[in-house]
Amino acid sequence: MGLLLGVLTQFSTIGQPDEDWMKELLVNPSVNLKKMTGNTFLAQLKPEAYLNPELKNRFKPVRRLDGNWLVVQSDSVGILMAHATQIYPVNDKWKWSKSIFSLPKGKKVSFLVDFISNDKQQIHRTAQKYQLHRITDRYYQGFGKRKLLAALAKESCVSFLSLESLEAQEESRVIDLNLNANVISRIHAERPDLNGEGVIISVKENAYNSTDLDLRGRSTPSGLEAESLSNHATEMATIIAGAGNSFITGRGVARGAHLTGASFEVLFPEAKEDYDRLGVHLQNHSYGTEVENFYGLSAQAYDESTQNDSTLIHVFSIGNSGQEVPVEGKYTGIGPFANMTGNFKSAKNVLTIGAVDSVGRSQVFSSRGPTFDGRVKPDLSAYSMVGSSNSAAMVSGTLALLQQSFKNQTGQYPASSLLRALLVTGCEDLDAPGPDYERGFGMLNAYRSLSLLSSGQFVNSSLNANHTDWNYDLEVDATVAQVTIALVWNDPPGNPGDQKPLINDLDLQVISPSGQVYLPWVLDSSPDVDRLKAPAVRRKDVATNTVEVVSFLVEESGTYQLQVSGTLLTEKQSYSVVYRADTLNTFEWNYPVKGANMPYNGETGTYFRWENTLSSPTGSLIYSYLGNSDWQVLDAAVNLKQKSWRWEEADRQPAGVVTAAMVVGVDTFKTEPFTISSALSSSVGFNCGDSLLLAWENVNGVASYAVRQPGDQYLEDYQLLQDTSLLIYSPDNPFFSITPMLQDYQLLPTYTFDYQEQAAGCFVKSFFQEVDVEMGIYLNLQLSSTYGINNLRIESWKNQRYELLYESTTIKENERVLDAFPNQGYNKYRLTIEFINGQMLQEEIGDTYYLTEKDVLVFPNPIKSGDQLFVYSRENASLGRCSVYDVQGRLVLDQELQSTREAISVHDLRPGLYTYIITLDGRQNKGKLLVNE
Repeated sequence: MGLLLGVLTQFSTIGQPDEDWMKELLVNPSVNLKKMTGNTFLAQLKPEAYLNPELKNRFKPVRRLDGNWLVVQSDSVGILMAHATQIYPVNDKWKWSKSIFSLPKGKKVSFLVDFISNDKQQIHRTAQKYQLHRITDRYYQGFGKRKLLAALAKESCVSFLSLESLEAQEESRVIDLNLNANVISRIHAERPDLNGEGVIISVKENAYNSTDLDLRGRSTPSGLEAESLSNHATEMATIIAGAGNSFITGRGVARGAHLTGASFEVLFPEAKEDYDRLGVHLQNHSYGTEVENFYGLSAQAYDESTQNDSTLIHVFSIGNSGQEVPVEGKYTGIGPFANMTGNFKSAKNVLTIGAVDSVGRSQVFSSRGPTFDGRVKPDLSAYSMVGSSNSAAMVSGTLALLQQSFKNQTGQYPASSLLRALLVTGCEDLDAPGPDYERGFGMLNAYRSLSLLSSGQFVNSSLNANHTDWNYDLEVDATVAQVTIALVWNDPPGNPGDQKPLINDLDLQVISPSGQVYLPWVLDSSPDVDRLKAPAVRRKDVATNTVEVVSFLVEESGTYQLQVSGTLLTEKQSYSVVYRADTLNTFEWNYPVKGANMPYNGETGTYFRWENTLSSPTGSLIYSYLGNSDWQVLDAAVNLKQKSWRWEEADRQPAGVVTAAMVVGVDTFKTEPFTISSALSSSVGFNCGDSLLLAWENVNGVASYAVRQPGDQYLEDYQLLQDTSLLIYSPDNPFFSITPMLQDYQLLPTYTFDYQEQAAGCFVKSFFQEVDVEMGIYLNLQLSSTYGINNLRIESWKNQRYELLYESTTIKENERVLDAFPNQGYNKYRLTIEFINGQMLQEEIGDTYYLTEKDVLVFPNPIKSGDQLFVYSRENASLGRCSVYDVQGRLVLDQELQSTREAISVHDLRPGLYTYIITLDGRQNKGKLLVNE
């Protein structure tokens, strides 16, 4: 032991770590070294130590720090010293997250505790001792000062203590839903068999509304749901798997998938047993906490989750803090970068999704990478104009389609590494080649990723610890313009607090037939704004990312060799490789697809979208209505490299079926027929309880209309008719949708509506009086429908009976009738509607008092004791007083009139005869008032 202590002391004199917080880990050699009894050390390994597979069982890294420093546990100190340049015994503070070291000693904070003991009683005792709150079997939450954290670190059952935010926040709401931006609409048109059927997707946040029109009938209770419903969760579920029952913008990516919920009150993943029980292989996380730049307990937990089930994939929104500057970690003060919301989004094996607009431009609100250790985040981006939550949901829906496709082919779920590789390889690379820290590896192209899967352009393989090379021959002929290859693997979970969380380092390179070596695209992760903005360059990715992408323009045909190698693999490492070859001189339409609508939602402009490897720089975009041989020019010089063109005035065109075409030289590339239309407007003609009249606008050229109602899951046909109204008796279902049918095509329908919520009465929408002092009383009538009405009469109450005021057999929905000689005082009227079938409908109104000849009206008279006396005066009269006297002339009630319509309580007046005097404009209006019991 003495020799060993001497060696340790000798090592201690060589130097110390550069960072102050790491120095706090060291045991002072002059005080504590002789008392050292543990087996935990801070060591700076020699570079070759990382390459020696025999060392992996001789010491256990429990924390990887910068500069080849590790905290290790080892009983073979001699072996450790032989492969280290420096070594120190350490205290228990190695269990602290980095942020704890700068925590003021008197400040109380919320913290997380990671327990590693299998002794549940020991954990329970420790939790009680420090008043910890259980989150999961492994993770607990506490509240206290730095002194408490130091005491907890000494507990043998405690593995790590971390300051992590547990307050999840929803990160956006859906304003619109546009599936053509990420080429999802093309999947729906060409592969209607793929709708997510058989896939169960977990939505982790507050509870979504499982009875929503677009989600009904496709929800599996989990027992893990949050108690409170959330519009945000419902909207995320709709983007993922909405049925489109409400309208076109309620159609999600995977309308056949089932959903289940899990509360984000616990930010850690669910237990493997729960995922297995529910059949979940995909979980969406559209929420965040605060900007966090470290590998914490929740990041480790999600990496463990993917290790426990290689087919489980987690999808996170990157966050909406795109303009925030980090205040901790390597990128402190460097902005706006490294501002992802939540350390769990820094997990190595999850997908983190950014937001772009419909043509791939960065959204200023979308958070950015890199991660704390320089990894590329986001992995990729998807469309959203309001928040990265929507983008994550779009990707989750796409993954459900890929899972269904793979499962249909193989009977099994795909590895999550394959799914990640398919999405990255299929991305639309934006601007400079390779990734960037704003949009990741590009913009989601769902159709392209599905095509790579369907055509089998992937390889799943593995490297053993003692076999670190894999080669694959890829034949490339002269028709190929560009090749893109992605290598993706799920890395074993790191240790919380690791500055270098990557465990198994794989590398990809491609060798051309002539021997040229293509390396991956790698970004500069230095904490400098200009370097973080710099385009990616080709070089080896050194122990950082679990995604590597090689792409190049093809300069020679022949056999290309794909090489995957591994460095110091701790165990057998599985991985996925996906390759893509873009063909020369091709043009394909991505939108519009067959049956699509322009504009896509009937309201705003929509982009034409295409794939293009033509040599010509421009083309002419034209269109023609079906059956019309005349072609109209939209743009005679479209930039083909832009791959999109926005039709701003599509909503101003007549409704119909249209074909567009791009003319390039002598070639014409036509779209499938699509429609131009806006949402159909409808109304409820009347709602009479036992009968209902639906009406809608007539669309020029439309021969028939399909009336539909929601079934158990989707809209179902109710009736097809040529008319623009439908009489329904005692409907069982309150929801209706009407779709114009034009030949074999459907124009945009109405929004699906609940007829009970349309404020439609039984023919009479409104019937009210309007006093005009000079003219009389106007009677305003609005009918919800004129259907089946034969005659209409309005009568006024005069001389103790109704007298005819107005009658018509020419029925209009809006009538305005004048009573030029109304009663002085109270007036009431009766409306009578006679129908063709002989039935009648009557309605009375009687709440108007008309005064032009008299100054004031006092009623009721006689009045019951305790009732209210009403005093109505002329509209243009100034305010006055009401005075009441008993038979002895004593003033018993005196009240100032505050309005021309005044209510006065006579509760204190005994039964008997009284005299009232109403004073208005200096004139007195006298009368008798009889109060009865």
